[in-house]
Amino acid sequence: MEDRAKKIKRIKDYIITLVISLVVGGIIFLIYFFINQGGLGAIAAGCNASILSTIVLVSSGILVWLSRMGAFDTFAYGFKQLGSSIFGKNPTKYNNMVEYKQAKIEKRADKTNFYLFIILAGFIFGVVTVILEIIYHTIIGG
Repeated sequence: MEDRAKKIKRIKDYIITLVISLVVGGIIFLIYFFINQGGLGAIAAGCNASILSTIVLVSSGILVWLSRMGAFDTFAYGFKQLGSSIFGKNPTKYNNMVEYKQAKIEKRADKTNFYLFIILAGFIFGVVTVILEIIYHTIIGG
């Protein structure tokens, strides 16, 4: 029964991540759209706004994925060591980078893949971009 509760919680977390990503993309879309609508026209401003939202969301999802895979562990360890030496705090509990990286791998083992839903939201805005682009070239003939 506990396993089912974990699955339901995970699905809720995925949905919340997707909704938050769509809201952030929508806010970016609206800000860019209303700032540039007068000079570009509504459809062109919509195309530009949706591609901006796509780029921001997909890039954010990729950065989260890279972080999840441990691409930035070396930097994090270095900054922790630097901070402990500058501020005179106790050094980190890891003796070397290998121990730190191993601890991070074990800590990440049970994490979920939220980055997929951030990238999915970006692809949804990408589809909007393609649709607006088709409309723009059909109406304007550019």
